[in-house]
Amino acid sequence: MGETEQVRRIVTVVYVATIAAVGVCFLLVAWLPVPASPSAPSVRVRWTLLALGTGEYLFATILARRRASLSARGALERVRSGYLIRFAAAGAIATFGITLHFLGTPAGSVFLFLGLSVAGLVLAYPSRKAFEQARP
Repeated sequence: MGETEQVRRIVTVVYVATIAAVGVCFLLVAWLPVPASPSAPSVRVRWTLLALGTGEYLFATILARRRASLSARGALERVRSGYLIRFAAAGAIATFGITLHFLGTPAGSVFLFLGLSVAGLVLAYPSRKAFEQARP
């Protein structure tokens, strides 16, 4: 197995672990209901966090694509780090959601965050093609 395939496998393991972590967040929201609280974050705070998480993910995606299109030197490392940054950004959206859940935000709003996190992860699937193009 070559270096490219080893790096791709490691990135795929991190990808699966990140999806599993978001899955655990779904289970926490479903199994540990938190009663709505009058001091729960406002709708404005929720939308701000959603916009912040989405913006962070989009920025990470743009950055990863630009870095991957640079010269061949260090391309494999840039592709790897680009994927990991996107996974972290998608995971941050889930973190915002689960935090809001435990602060008393209604589950529907939290599921929006978790769904967006999953969508980001689906879009960030570590394709074999991206790693092959970065082959040294």
